[in-house]
Amino acid sequence: MNEGRVIDLLAGAVAAVEGADVPRDLREAAFTGALRLLAGEQQPAEPRPEASAPLSTAIQTSPGSDDAERDSAALDMVAAGLELEPSKVVKLFAEKDDAPELILKARNLPSAKSDAAQDIALLVMAARQLGGVEEYTEAKVLRAVCRRYGKFDSANFATHMKSLDNLVIADGKGASTKRKLTQPGIEQAAELAEKYLGGD
Repeated sequence: MNEGRVIDLLAGAVAAVEGADVPRDLREAAFTGALRLLAGEQQPAEPRPEASAPLSTAIQTSPGSDDAERDSAALDMVAAGLELEPSKVVKLFAEKDDAPELILKARNLPSAKSDAAQDIALLVMAARQLGGVEEYTEAKVLRAVCRRYGKFDSANFATHMKSLDNLVIADGKGASTKRKLTQPGIEQAAELAEKYLGGD
């Protein structure tokens, strides 16, 4: 690749991040993902439904809608941040109410509620953070997803989340605590995603 091409790719990635108004703490991951997409390093393993269609056609809202474009951008950002192909991300997450929703099969989660709750929290935080939904994920969001999967232990949930302290930055106390993944936390979430995709 010649020097001119490298300069063009870097400029394009910077423009994409600036144009998307990505939060400051997510810009590094977004820039890396945009650069990979522009360089053609991150191609889907399977053809998309239409050669020129955005990823959103695979998870389908209504064709050609503004929502479809936004959904595609959010899940593409999650894919880039987790270093996964977009065609794999849609096996873990679907867009719902303007946010990535975990769609992992419940049978694939650990049987122990503590381990399952931690895995759920890492994946949900990563998707919301990388997808540009919010910088910090509220505890009530994580509790709701754990309940949906039957992995919520009200007496010990705070302890389960406390076990992730080496991977997150926490803000607040008790039931109102909000959490943001650090880079090691994002890397851990990426490894989890790969593990669950391998067992699908």
